[in-house]
Amino acid sequence: MPTASSNDSYMTVSTVATAATVITSADPMFFPTYAMYVPTYLLGSIINSIVLIALIRNKASLLNTQQNKLVATLVAIYLFWSLSSAARHLALLYYVPNDLYNRIAAMLKSISLLMVFVCNVLLAIERVLDKGSGKWHIVVLCWFIVSVAIAMTVFCNSPTPDRIQPLLFTYHLIWLSTMAVSYLLAVVSTTSLYLSAFVKSRRNLVNGLARSTSLEHLVSSMSKKHLKRSILMSINLILWYSPLLVYEIIVAAARTGGPGDDINRLDLLWLKILAGEFVVLDCSITPALLLYLNPVIAKAVFKMIQ
Repeated sequence: MPTASSNDSYMTVSTVATAATVITSADPMFFPTYAMYVPTYLLGSIINSIVLIALIRNKASLLNTQQNKLVATLVAIYLFWSLSSAARHLALLYYVPNDLYNRIAAMLKSISLLMVFVCNVLLAIERVLDKGSGKWHIVVLCWFIVSVAIAMTVFCNSPTPDRIQPLLFTYHLIWLSTMAVSYLLAVVSTTSLYLSAFVKSRRNLVNGLARSTSLEHLVSSMSKKHLKRSILMSINLILWYSPLLVYEIIVAAARTGGPGDDINRLDLLWLKILAGEFVVLDCSITPALLLYLNPVIAKAVFKMIQ
């Protein structure tokens, strides 16, 4: 892995001063953090807690398939992410974060994102592939382990005053490349798998039911059901994470690695806020989408809260 250059070392001096403060209303991220991000994280914590409790209480009937176990895993990941993020932001009102705290927080956020990407791919594989899914699970998990190892190495070697991205130029590029490739692989994989499942299911329905004109409506409705699932699950990843990728690419493209280089772009603050809220919303929207696409699980959840 490339080592930090002399220009990178120049940047570490400002990091301690940047990190050694409690967040205040003077910070441009104060309002979006505590008026938008934290409430959304807390909402996600509540939604994911309810869904996970319902799954555990009905584990005999709901967690008897690999697909539903992956749904439960994804919900648990969102619960961990939303709870830990809300707690971390609230702690910053009273706690002066040091460099170690910032690095650990950045690691946890990157790992949470990677877990979401990987679990979405595993869920798509389980829903689509009847045979040979085991070997693809191994491939995806190996990809996850390598990506996590890179992210942890990056933050072990670079400070991160904003607790999101590495400050040092070289490590910023390594981190962004790793996260971007992981995200794009997840989008391409899930989209391809769900679309192939739609094409395959429609072909099977047409071949099996074409002889009966009375079943034409059934063929059409089932095809639409598979198409709706394909579109919703594919768009979900694209919608919530594309703005963040665009923001990070713009920031990285403008960096030089020399004096005056900065990862904080006040001229793009609006995009940073928007991208951040979209990512946070995923903690609530995806669990709700999973309930919409899994009526049996949704029924168990609604029965529990009544």
